[in-house]
Amino acid sequence: MATISKYDTKAGSRYEVRYRLPNGQTTRKRGFTTKRDATAFMHSTEVSKSTGGFVQSSAGRVTVGTLAESWKKSLDAKAAKTKRNRLSVYSHDVEPRWSSTPVGKIKRSHVEAWVSEMIGADRSAVMVEAALGVLRQILALGVADGNLATNPAADVSAPKRLHRARGYLSHAQVDELATEAGDRGRDLVLFLAYTGLRIGEAAGLQAQDVDLARRKITVERAVTEAGSARYKAPKTHERRTVPYPEFLDEVMADHVRGKGREDPVFTSERGTVVTPSNWRYRTLAPAVEAVVERNVKTRAKEAALTGHATTPEFPTVTTHDLRHSAASLAISAGANVKAVQRMLGHAKASMTLDTYADLFEDDLEAVATRLASQRAAELERVQTVSTDTGEALSD
Repeated sequence: MATISKYDTKAGSRYEVRYRLPNGQTTRKRGFTTKRDATAFMHSTEVSKSTGGFVQSSAGRVTVGTLAESWKKSLDAKAAKTKRNRLSVYSHDVEPRWSSTPVGKIKRSHVEAWVSEMIGADRSAVMVEAALGVLRQILALGVADGNLATNPAADVSAPKRLHRARGYLSHAQVDELATEAGDRGRDLVLFLAYTGLRIGEAAGLQAQDVDLARRKITVERAVTEAGSARYKAPKTHERRTVPYPEFLDEVMADHVRGKGREDPVFTSERGTVVTPSNWRYRTLAPAVEAVVERNVKTRAKEAALTGHATTPEFPTVTTHDLRHSAASLAISAGANVKAVQRMLGHAKASMTLDTYADLFEDDLEAVATRLASQRAAELERVQTVSTDTGEALSD
């Protein structure tokens, strides 16, 4: 049980609180100018010990830099690319500002001020969010280790990202882009646009993952880049099976024919595993640039001749936009949220719905149209039956 005692100093009377730490060791805190303050501290200490939120004042003297060393070790369990990116964010944004700061002295207002400083320095929303996330992780480690009672960065908000409009391709546009990508890029463009795999997942496919008879592929690994290409588990760490359409039969057969079970399905020009960044910049980007340039010229000619362009605008798509296009084409073909979730490998259906809410709005409009048609047909059928029955009874 904590006790309060009074003692005298040259500046006047002061109060001391003696209390036990959770480990049973006795300690004290001196310097309270009033008994009320000492009593308030004593009660708050006892409550925090009983609720498990007690943190000894000396524990808060550990610096962010010290905790960061333990945090860095925890990154060994992450994908190599994730580890590299987070270490880069720490050294560029977090370390200069917080490394020597004792965690016990950090308040939420301090973190909010730091976020405002980064925004004022024209840092992008993505970078601010990343920096805040790293600091939040380090301080969470401090909470877990007993250096902090609560995480002062836990509820601090990062600025909202300005998401660019997604590039959804139509069937015709996918085919045009695939043709422009040439022999080496054509098949992978078609595969990504009709299966929804991430480029790293497609690069990680091996011949044993392709079931030609059932038109399905099993996603068990992905290629990541951190100095060199290497395999890792898919993003959600979940193995999944994804079907591919019939018109890709020949494509898939060509890519597994004569290969060993662990040979890559899609290869680079040298016959090695596809490196996502190389394929993105050497194959896809030039093809997109050529198609978009041709599209702009075509639309300009149409506008000059008729006053308006009739050819749909071709968006400047990225590798990930092929994944978005796969979702769009699947939804337009009648796929529901759960089917799209399984195809894309999202952890939850809510994530799929949040990501593609704009596409499902169109789907709901189609549902409304079908409901109206079904209602009209049903009422017409009932009316016809009623009329026929009435006529039969009158006879």
